[in-house]
Parts: sequence; C-alpha cells; structure tokens
Amino acid sequence: MLILLTLNFSASFVQFHTLFFQQGTWQFSEDSLLIRTFPEQFFFAFFRTVIVNSAITALFLLVLMLLAFLYTNYYVKNRAF
Repeated sequence: MLILLTLNFSASFVQFHTLFFQQGTWQFSEDSLLIRTFPEQFFFAFFRTVIVNSAITALFLLVLMLLAFLYTNYYVKNRAF
C-alpha cells in the first residue's frame, strides 16, 4: 500500500487533504507564500523519508527480536542444572 501511495503521491496528497480538511481550507494559489515555501515535492520528500526510516527501524527491531529469541532458546536448552 505504501508503494502505491509513493507511486501516486499527488492523488494521495489530495485524498488526504480532502478527508481531513474542510473544502477550501487547504488549497492555495500557486503564487501563495505557503505553496512556494512548502511545495508538493517537500511533502513527498518528507513522506519518503518517514517511510524509509520507519522501514529501517522496523527491520532493525525485527532482527533484534529474532536474535533475542534465538539466544533465549539456545540459553534455555543448554542451561545446566
């Protein structure tokens, strides 16, 4: 799903704003200072950064969890009483 959002970011961007904001409160003219300061590419880069960082963090935590699981199972099986 995230790949689809990335591939069609413009449509996702409009859909997000349509869903969460009242009509007419989020669309500005092209020469607006807000639009010139934060163009759609800014939000796309931010979205991509969040997705990549989240994926890296999730992968790192998954590896840590797997290592902890394997270590715990090895330790319990080889523990001498």
